[in-house]
Amino acid sequence: AVATSGREYLEAKLRNGREVATLDEPLASLAVEVSRQRSRAPEELLRASYLIEEAVLERFRGTVERLQRTHPAVAILCTGPWPPYSFVTTSVTLTAPVAR
Repeated sequence: AVATSGREYLEAKLRNGREVATLDEPLASLAVEVSRQRSRAPEELLRASYLIEEAVLERFRGTVERLQRTHPAVAILCTGPWPPYSFVTTSVTLTAPVAR
């Protein structure tokens, strides 16, 4: 539903924020690190990568399955394990060549 007033818009944002937290917090609690990305579509509530230890992989997947059962109106996509490219940061320093 499209918000027809500023109040409806803010209420919808608040509801979405609570729903995102309801989905994100149980998964983030199992992760060593979390990388949240910008949503690619208006209906996409959360796009995140969770860096987890192998020892909690089955527990993490079980949590995803529980969240899907308790939130049937939300499609949850869980893929991986993947290389941890979402958690790599790089820093490049350019230097001028030394004149001889």
